[in-house]
Amino acid sequence: MSRTSFEVIKLKNGLPVLLLPAGRQSRTASLFFIARSGSERESKKIKGAAHFLEHMCFKGSKNYPGPLDISVALDSLGAEYNAYTSRQNTVYYASSSPSALPKIVSILADMYGRPNLTSADLERERGVILEELRMYKDFPPDLAEELIWPLTYGQSISAGWSVVGEEETIQNMKIRDLRNFYHKNYSIANSAVIIAGRFDSSKILAILEKETTDFAKGKKLPSLSSLKRRPGLRLETINKKTDQNHFMSSFPGFSYSASQLPQAVILSAILGGGMSSRLFIKLREELGVAYYCFARHYALANRGLFMIGAGLRKDSFLNSLEAVFEEVTKIKERPISSQELFKVKNSLKGRILLSLETPAGLASFFTSRLSAGLPLVSPEDYLNALESVTAEQIRVLAEDIFSASNLSLSVVGEKLKLDKIEKLATKILG
Repeated sequence: MSRTSFEVIKLKNGLPVLLLPAGRQSRTASLFFIARSGSERESKKIKGAAHFLEHMCFKGSKNYPGPLDISVALDSLGAEYNAYTSRQNTVYYASSSPSALPKIVSILADMYGRPNLTSADLERERGVILEELRMYKDFPPDLAEELIWPLTYGQSISAGWSVVGEEETIQNMKIRDLRNFYHKNYSIANSAVIIAGRFDSSKILAILEKETTDFAKGKKLPSLSSLKRRPGLRLETINKKTDQNHFMSSFPGFSYSASQLPQAVILSAILGGGMSSRLFIKLREELGVAYYCFARHYALANRGLFMIGAGLRKDSFLNSLEAVFEEVTKIKERPISSQELFKVKNSLKGRILLSLETPAGLASFFTSRLSAGLPLVSPEDYLNALESVTAEQIRVLAEDIFSASNLSLSVVGEKLKLDKIEKLATKILG
């Protein structure tokens, strides 16, 4: 397998740009503008500001004064575009034919670096975001996941807050709040750009240099300090009329730079990474009590979470949850077979390679580490790290993180008994 070619250069104004050329074999190109800031840079008063600001950057900018000016310009270029806000970064992206990329650089640079941020736009968008927040609350799997963050980290720090914010803070958000957040977090010192796919680097960099000349240099934000979950078993339920009981659980995980990260990724795939994973086989194929179930490892710059979730049949919820805990315990008690480890590694390798086939997928692979200011790891080195993981390392890791005292668990559904869930977790997980 040929190695991925990548290079980080800095423009004259100091803006870092990651180049991921794919050569003539690629028919598309992708552009990412990254603010190294997400919801965890907010204060209590402005919960949801990072996400609100993401919406506002689509409302109009210096050279594209209204939302339709932006969307028509991008649609006319045949671009696929959007943005997202996470806990630790905000990303604006567009993919297109290589010939459209120069114009897309100009449009995204204007949106990102020269947004209008008007009071009138804020008032219109406020209602949109409130409806988005209510939509998540109406969807039990999302609601169960939202509960995990305050349950795990508490509500006194931003690590425990919702990315979207709260109704009260969204209702009270002022345009000066968003402008202040923008100027602090969207400066060159806290931004990065990725260009991937087929492009003329000298031409695109010249356009990017010109389009970002007036970007504020700003002051680099301090690195996020290491953070651990609150100790002890933590449970929360929301009684809500549903057709299933939806649960989300979390155990301690690992940051991007942690040596245990490859082990945690493989462990998550063993438990819930596909149709041959242990939880899928147990809950769907054997018990027939769930449609969806999963396990995933969620890495961040300063910590991580190991998450397991499912929507379970209500009349057998406790028995099904017991089956989940038992599958987790089995991995602690004995190493997985060489055949299963071989299968899981190949499955992960295939999924990762497929995700890298598009320029946007390749750019996404590098986004989090670039945003966090960490040394970049090539896909090939990452795959080698996964390949080197042993069955005994996985067993030891499972033994270390899977215990009742490390568990946070939220459930959205009906007729939920916290005391019975607590007894079950303590009995099986230890």
